[in-house]
Amino acid sequence: MYYSRPQGGAQLIKSQRDQKILSLLEEENIVPVRSLYAMLSEVSAVTVRRDVARLADEGRLERVRGGVKRAVLEPLLAAGPLGDDVVSIITPDLELEDGQAIQSLQQVDVVILPPIESAIAKTIYRRVKKAGVLCLDESSLEGEGVYLGVDNHQIGYDIGSLAAEDFAGHTGDLNCLVVGHDGLANTRRRAEGFLNGIREVFGGEVFSINVDAGGIYMEAFRQVRDALEAFPKIDLIFAINDHSVLAAIDAAGSFQRSDIAAYCIGGEGGRIFDELAKNEMLRGFGAMLPQVVARNAINSISRFFSGSTLAQAVITPHKIISPANLADYYHKRDNNWHLRESVIQELIQPEPLDKDVTAKHSVLFIQHYPTHHWYKSLSSEMRQCCQVLGYEYHTASVKSQVLDELKHARREIAERACQLIKPGHTIILSGGEHSRYLAMALRDANIKDLTVVTNNLLVLELLADVQNLKVMLTGGVLRPQLRDLVGPSVSAALKNIRIDCAFLSVDGLSLDFGVSCSDEDGVGCLGVFSEYSRRTVILADHTIVDEDANF
Repeated sequence: MYYSRPQGGAQLIKSQRDQKILSLLEEENIVPVRSLYAMLSEVSAVTVRRDVARLADEGRLERVRGGVKRAVLEPLLAAGPLGDDVVSIITPDLELEDGQAIQSLQQVDVVILPPIESAIAKTIYRRVKKAGVLCLDESSLEGEGVYLGVDNHQIGYDIGSLAAEDFAGHTGDLNCLVVGHDGLANTRRRAEGFLNGIREVFGGEVFSINVDAGGIYMEAFRQVRDALEAFPKIDLIFAINDHSVLAAIDAAGSFQRSDIAAYCIGGEGGRIFDELAKNEMLRGFGAMLPQVVARNAINSISRFFSGSTLAQAVITPHKIISPANLADYYHKRDNNWHLRESVIQELIQPEPLDKDVTAKHSVLFIQHYPTHHWYKSLSSEMRQCCQVLGYEYHTASVKSQVLDELKHARREIAERACQLIKPGHTIILSGGEHSRYLAMALRDANIKDLTVVTNNLLVLELLADVQNLKVMLTGGVLRPQLRDLVGPSVSAALKNIRIDCAFLSVDGLSLDFGVSCSDEDGVGCLGVFSEYSRRTVILADHTIVDEDANF
């Protein structure tokens, strides 16, 4: 979706335009040019195209068909081999071969997790629990580790109180737009705290309109524009992070609505401080202070290494920053904003540190978006603290850890499935990720006189050269993208064969909906396979259980 550009409005200087473009690429890897036109509505399309060309020449972004994408960055330095990272967080020479990641994680003493959606968190927690390491969890108090971070409800309440004070002279009802992220418990608490704070302090009627933008700039920009079109009487906007509030400011600016006050929680760095210093739309934010979070995290870890028992939460202080007190907490140097060291020293917990550098302790910080100001600040500070204490410090991406755990789980499932197959059996093996792992396991299983019937060309290729094994391919219509055969002809090859067991790779498995697949042709084949087999075995890891696909 994109929007026409309104006429008029203040022009942005080149550095401001660059900052907006590059901050958007921190959130989304590829951005359509039309989205840049909408975001930079104050300038012409010609100017936007020139900016893109200049930034591409400087190596700060790359141009692709119809848009731009994030420039390939130099990999971050990691202090040890901790996993195959698909987004190049870890240097290539430190990547591990498939299957080594679990062993590597067991060599770590502490894992620090970012806020993670529940579906992904299930996999990460499984991985950490297997390794038996201490887990500090930045996500929520209900997490399976020690909570690390601010009191999300309280910081929301405090910024809501500030907003209520700013509107103390407002007559009539107060209309508030909340730009949230319902997928995370910590961001839900921030929104709840904000509404509680503003309602209790304001005293009058406060109406709220809630949108779920997932903390993503372009989604927030789109939804705020839609909300402002539908509800033009909005007085203020609250957003759960920096990207969302900056998107809200830009969206309101595209309507020339400078009368709207904006508030957020974050204070991660970059443009957010410039917006606050201008003292225009952004009236305040709750600063989570990554430098303080990092130092308190390492202090708590050092107590753990010294034999102390950690509490269930390491609550870190926060501050409410407004244009009036910005200079008390932050100062600008070399065109960047820095938290004053005196503030850090005031807020860190003065606790004894473990200085036994003879013990080779190791800390792993798993990150979502390594280019975000929050993660860069948090990681840089934790690395420095670990160096002082003699701890090894490592980073990895959420994606790499999830993929490594799924590889391990699916390999284990394939090995268990092999134990059900006897010499002389005839089995059916469908297509799908789990089936390919089972095919790889069969290559090494050395089951004599085994016959495998499949409708998948990848399974056929994996088993084609295995001794003492016969492979039969069903008929059917080829689906090139999935490399499988489907349709009524699939069953023709099965009518005169005794099938001992069908091993099926599926997309969903639940008590309510049963076994399910994402496409109708695929589920039809699985039904035929099950019908002609004496026994059916479903290959499913924990990400599939309790999930439903379409068919």
